[in-house]
Amino acid sequence: MTKADKMRKWIIRGIVAICVGTLIVGYLVPFAIFIVAITDGSPPLNPSRTMRSHFARDYEYIVAVKDYLINSKHETIIIRRGDSPGMMRADLQQDVRISCVKTQDAVAMLFDKGYRHVVMSENAVVFTRWTRGADLAIGVVYLLDDHPISRNAITFLTFIEPIGVAHSRGWFYFEEDFNLYRVRRQVRRD
Repeated sequence: MTKADKMRKWIIRGIVAICVGTLIVGYLVPFAIFIVAITDGSPPLNPSRTMRSHFARDYEYIVAVKDYLINSKHETIIIRRGDSPGMMRADLQQDVRISCVKTQDAVAMLFDKGYRHVVMSENAVVFTRWTRGADLAIGVVYLLDDHPISRNAITFLTFIEPIGVAHSRGWFYFEEDFNLYRVRRQVRRD
């Protein structure tokens, strides 16, 4: 094999490597990112049934957090996944440390299991399990009294029903869907 043949062989290998690299970076990487984006936090095919099993599995943690929030002196509390561990936003203005270690551990466990945020507002404690962007949220809600759920707790409520598992008095499965809410509202106006 001559020196020129060896050079052509290496040039061809280089071109093939560049083409394969371009294919991987240009097509496969964005596809993988797309798959992760649509599956991370997105609801399963049957969210109602899945949420019931998650509720039964996570009941101890959910109740520990609910009891702590209800007994706090704050009217509104938000605990979001990704915020500083052991902290909550109280009354929409101040960050407050969660004083109970058991509650801190329960919040951490719920977030590790995929819950997105916990909100206490007026007459409800909301545990959001799945979201899709800013337009869809699915989870469980505990109503503190027999009054209808406050719009401040779940703004675009489109579906709510009793969770229907053991020890679930006051607990409801909910879906909040901005687009469906908007369409229903538009239909009522027409």
